[in-house]
Amino acid sequence: MVRFQTASPQGTREDVGRAYDRAMDTGVNIVNSLGQHTNDPMFSFYAESPSGFNVELGWKGMMIDEDNWTVRTY
Repeated sequence: MVRFQTASPQGTREDVGRAYDRAMDTGVNIVNSLGQHTNDPMFSFYAESPSGFNVELGWKGMMIDEDNWTVRTY
């Protein structure tokens, strides 16, 4: 799986929705629809690449500091 997320402060949840709409309009196979992870605030969807692997497109994923991170539910 490959993950892409909007990294700029200007990126929005709506950007992910627009990408989802474009993927649907062009016939991309959607593996998992729009949704939010339970263990971080990431809002995303998963699509199948032309090579057959899954690609996650999302917004607001957490950067994890493994030394200080604790599991949470959002």
